[in-house]
Amino acid sequence: LVGMMIFTIVKAISRSVGSLDKVATGDLSDSISGKLLGRSDEIGNIARSIHKLLDNLRNIVHNINNGTKSLNMFSAFHHCTHQY
Repeated sequence: LVGMMIFTIVKAISRSVGSLDKVATGDLSDSISGKLLGRSDEIGNIARSIHKLLDNLRNIVHNINNGTKSLNMFSAFHHCTHQY
């Protein structure tokens, strides 16, 4: 029984570390399983924090992409209206 509990904890931590390793390389496509997110212990807290981190980083990248598109559109428009 104790061995199974330890295995379950180690497996959950390994999944969390795997997700963080992906984030560290710039891969934001990972998702945290609902099973981990639903835990009410420290492992669940870690999983929810990683989930928030992924969501926030995805939002930052999305906002940067939108800002870059807007800047490119403005630049193209400005260039077209100021040609001689």
